[in-house]
Amino acid sequence: LFEFNLRIDGSSKFIKGYQYGSFPSAAVGWRFTEESFIKPLTEKVGLTNGKFRASYGSLGNNGVGLYEQQEVLTTTNYVSTTINGSSANQIAVPGFQNRRLINRDLTWEKTTMLNLGLDMAFFENRLTTELDYYNRLTTGMIRPGDLSIFLLGAISPPRRNLGDLRNRGVEANFTW
Repeated sequence: LFEFNLRIDGSSKFIKGYQYGSFPSAAVGWRFTEESFIKPLTEKVGLTNGKFRASYGSLGNNGVGLYEQQEVLTTTNYVSTTINGSSANQIAVPGFQNRRLINRDLTWEKTTMLNLGLDMAFFENRLTTELDYYNRLTTGMIRPGDLSIFLLGAISPPRRNLGDLRNRGVEANFTW
């Protein structure tokens, strides 16, 4: 048994050049109880069904808020100083500044998953077993940037692809 998939996702939330991500996956399986050289053994132990499984694939998550990658202006006051002879006058002048900095390298979060499994059934399918090992890794998780608010003032620091998260383990299911 074999399966292959290719998923191409697009999101208008990213800036041009980072809007698309491709995420492939594949799975294989082998029903070993269908093989002629296994048949004599299966009858001795009461094995009525057996299959090895393996799959590996990836998915993307954009994790970006609406207009997060758009430059947005906000109003602010600037202090203007005029020198008139020996005296200086300061006045507030309205103007604009960026509300946030944009991370031009922000891209898709990517989750890759490996799964290895063994399915078996015994005694005319009265006893079934499913054993699985899984390893899931998410990379490039979008997290708040590490720029100081003291450096940026009221401007929000850009988010970055900083985080990684791994989940792995073993699952077993026995049914009578």
